[in-house]
Amino acid sequence: MIIMALDDGIGGDFPLHSRVIEVIASHVPGFCPNPVGKGEYFDAAGRHVYFYLQELHDMDVRAAPDPAGLATAIAELHQKAMSPNGMFGYPIITGRGTQDRTEHWDKSWAGHFTFLFQDLIKLDNQVNGPWPEYDLACRQLIEGVIPRLLGALQSEGRNITPVLVHGDLWEGNVATDKATGKVIIFDADECMYGHNEIEFGTWRCRWASHFKSPIYIKSYQRRIKPSEPVREWDDRNHQSGHMRLSRPSWKHVKNHYAPLENLEKYDPMKDIGVTGILEPYDINAGVVS
Repeated sequence: MIIMALDDGIGGDFPLHSRVIEVIASHVPGFCPNPVGKGEYFDAAGRHVYFYLQELHDMDVRAAPDPAGLATAIAELHQKAMSPNGMFGYPIITGRGTQDRTEHWDKSWAGHFTFLFQDLIKLDNQVNGPWPEYDLACRQLIEGVIPRLLGALQSEGRNITPVLVHGDLWEGNVATDKATGKVIIFDADECMYGHNEIEFGTWRCRWASHFKSPIYIKSYQRRIKPSEPVREWDDRNHQSGHMRLSRPSWKHVKNHYAPLENLEKYDPMKDIGVTGILEPYDINAGVVS
């Protein structure tokens, strides 16, 4: 049984963990460990402690998940778990630690994506200090790329539906249940009601392993077709990668939609989405040479 205990210092995460798992389990039974119970108490030191319990699953976290099984479950989630108010966002704080995102709703996907991106920029500047070239590149994305690339999804008669996305669907949060052989997901603390395609931004980042194989996204697209304009799907996937530290994606979409003369040019041979070559990466240390 998975047990999560949070004291007052990080108790804000508690409603998120309990609510999102309940939502996923209600729409796609068996796709995540079922919630068992939750509550709160005061420990011997007088601290206010929250707890949350989920079913125990013996999981294989090393083997590549079944592409068809994963695609079927994700597609079912994206087709059933609709935004309660028809807008993009989430009703409570999502994210983890310093990456917490405040509650925000927007009818525009480009608008909500901009809000999320600005949150990351703000955190980066707080931690690392200002960097003029970086700030210029970010401003170019916000003012030139996002309105054009993501705004096209809701212009000229086109429309998209906000659906629940896991938000952090990389290999470390997906496993295979040893008892059933079915794919199971967990750690959905960055969920939101968003455009379904953002779910796959991590799959082209430098730490991607199994999911860099085209079979995974193709399996999903056999169930849910890319949004219009279809020809810009790959560019939108690059854009989603911005939220996951994909530097090649930054350069690709800016060179294409809002070029800057002093910006380093996009090199497809350094893009895992093109080459399929995994670049060893440590989340804390960076590229492993």
